[in-house]
Amino acid sequence: MKQYIKRQKLIKVGNSYAVTLDKEFVNRADLSQLHDVTVVYTPDAGTVSLAKNQTDMPEDSRFVSEQKAVLYGKISPELQKWTDEFLVTHAEALEKLSHA
Repeated sequence: MKQYIKRQKLIKVGNSYAVTLDKEFVNRADLSQLHDVTVVYTPDAGTVSLAKNQTDMPEDSRFVSEQKAVLYGKISPELQKWTDEFLVTHAEALEKLSHA
């Protein structure tokens, strides 16, 4: 998973503030104006993470997207790629272990 780093400024929108997402990012992330996303704010660290919610996920599983948003902001792209590949490759064994 490739990460991009980009400096941006906050903009004032009414009584709130916003950061814009450029068109290339929105297209690559397969987002649109109406997508539901999870945003995790960590004020003490000064970080904000965003994850696209899966439309096929039940309402009570939003926590999964929140966890992903936090994790993607904290781990290296190499580790994330390895972990994603490991989970796919060993899905059957991990499923059996979860019921052992």
